[in-house]
Amino acid sequence: MPYKDDEKAREKTREYYHRHKKRCLEMSKNWRLKHPEKVAEYKKRATEKRRKRYQTDSIYREEMKQKSKERQIEKFHKLHEKILEIIQEKGKCEKCGFSDIRALEIHHHFGNDAKNNYFKELKEIIEHKVPYSILCANCHKILHNPRKA
Repeated sequence: MPYKDDEKAREKTREYYHRHKKRCLEMSKNWRLKHPEKVAEYKKRATEKRRKRYQTDSIYREEMKQKSKERQIEKFHKLHEKILEIIQEKGKCEKCGFSDIRALEIHHHFGNDAKNNYFKELKEIIEHKVPYSILCANCHKILHNPRKA
């Protein structure tokens, strides 16, 4: 039954969706599978719309840059917390036995290749995919600068 009031129609649609959420999601999924060309067209149009807006709207561009920076900072903090947990788990330098957590660091055994992505390295350490050592700042510095004084 059509409604004269758009707000009322939207409300009824929302109610129907919440009552039949699984069915609606299934129908939507089936439609996307049957019409991949239309889905691609909609995605292309949405991308073009965002691209035009990004090119012309300097405020929008600045907001997107800020959000990107915030996401990177948030990602770094989450990884850093997990790294601190790993350091606290070991609790002491593997070379000299120093146990003050403030001075403990992770030594990556795969080297200091400038091409490596820092976030990727941290993830690999967290997931225990690469070998690493827990060293105090002094032992870590000595390991990377082996020359004698």
